[in-house]
Amino acid sequence: MSQFDFSEDVPAEAVYYTLPLKGEPPPELLVRYAGEANRAYSNALLKANQKSGVSRRLARGQATVDTQKKLLDIDRDLFPRHVILGWRHVVNKKKEQVEYSHAACRELLEALPDWAMRELSQFCGIATNFTKDSEPDESDIEDTAGN
Repeated sequence: MSQFDFSEDVPAEAVYYTLPLKGEPPPELLVRYAGEANRAYSNALLKANQKSGVSRRLARGQATVDTQKKLLDIDRDLFPRHVILGWRHVVNKKKEQVEYSHAACRELLEALPDWAMRELSQFCGIATNFTKDSEPDESDIEDTAGN
């Protein structure tokens, strides 16, 4: 049994992520953590990686640009079901609000440039983005610095 207790560090908060795209206001996705604490996503990701052969290529050190693209495509498939809960300020080509659905979300993610999808995936994979107190206040910084 460990002398440490990190049970409070499980990310549970859903947050809005602003897509780095044009729009006034810019589109925002309501997302949750895409990591081990999101068991449905983690299990689906493991299965998809095994099925696609990505796990084998990564284990053998055979990652390529195509492997990276496949990983993004897997997230494009899994995020609408396991990570993205809703959105706001999402409009179509006619500038009409689009109601959230898994199908509409999948379509949006497929339309995203790879760099924007990669940024979304990276943001959702950082647990501290989903905690209530993810940013330290100034007194915490001073205490850490020994002031």
